Amino acid sequence: MSDKTHANEIERRIIAQIAEELSVRTEQVGNTVQLLDEGATVPFIARYRKEVTGSLDDTQLRNLAERLVYLRELEERRGAILAILNDAIVNTTALYDYAPRPAASMVGWFAAKRAGGFPVLGIEDGQGMLLGFASYGTFR
Repeated sequence: MSDKTHANEIERRIIAQIAEELSVRTEQVGNTVQLLDEGATVPFIARYRKEVTGSLDDTQLRNLAERLVYLRELEERRGAILAILNDAIVNTTALYDYAPRPAASMVGWFAAKRAGGFPVLGIEDGQGMLLGFASYGTFR
């Protein structure tokens, strides 16, 4: 899969997740994301682009914009979290895994954390590099 195809798939997944969380259509979210990416602000979209967003109100638009930033940042961190996790698998006995996990396994891992209401916390250095992460959940 090319990088562009992978990025498009991630964006579609983010749009679908936001649509589900806000109980709106994916087209509404996709159109709003396009406007935000073009530099439009939430107040501008709420006032002048109702026909494009399917009449999403100001609160829905703010929630959408916040979730969009959060989920995009999470996608950026996913690879760093996987690298840290796989380093621990290969070089320590801290985990019960014996082989590094593939990137696809992280999609399910994050979905399980979200569904269970379990946060994933990270610590970054001054340049924004992820140094470590922590989470919790039910034990097996």
